Amino acid sequence: GIAYARNRGAQEAQGKFIAYIDDDALPAEQWLGTILDSFKLNDPKLACVVGKVELRWELEKPKWFPEKYEALLGKYDFGNEPRYLDENDYLLTMNAAFDRETFINIGSFKPYLGRKGKCLLSGEDNEMYDRLYNSGLKIYYNPKQLISHLVSKERLSAAWLTKRFFWEGATQVLLDQEGKVFL
Repeated sequence: GIAYARNRGAQEAQGKFIAYIDDDALPAEQWLGTILDSFKLNDPKLACVVGKVELRWELEKPKWFPEKYEALLGKYDFGNEPRYLDENDYLLTMNAAFDRETFINIGSFKPYLGRKGKCLLSGEDNEMYDRLYNSGLKIYYNPKQLISHLVSKERLSAAWLTKRFFWEGATQVLLDQEGKVFL
């Protein structure tokens, strides 16, 4: 699963920062430079920087597909001005970079909350965000840290959207129970 891969990448990395981008995404020309600038130019020290994700449709977007559900396809847009994220926001690691030392210290992504094969759980990002934010660490959004994410034709059906809704609900139940003891 993706959480295992990202965790392994963090363990193997030797640089000061680790950056994640999905395999079906394309970074803007200055993507890495923008990430480094965000880390260098911000005080206090940032734990994580995230950027805007625009959708790149393999086929024309279906007229019936509501714009408000584009986040389920990976759209991530907190506007055109850089800012620190707050308690109302969330993390999307398809376009994120971490201070490696902070990442190692806060702990890795929890694989049981992430995607594996056809399972569309998607909670490892949000659980990581909660740990970072609740620890008082700073997460910075820079819209110039831009990528485009492919929306494949397989994701353009009502059946796929229904399946995605199901897994979003399952994810939410797991996140709501995170840290609670089951008897």
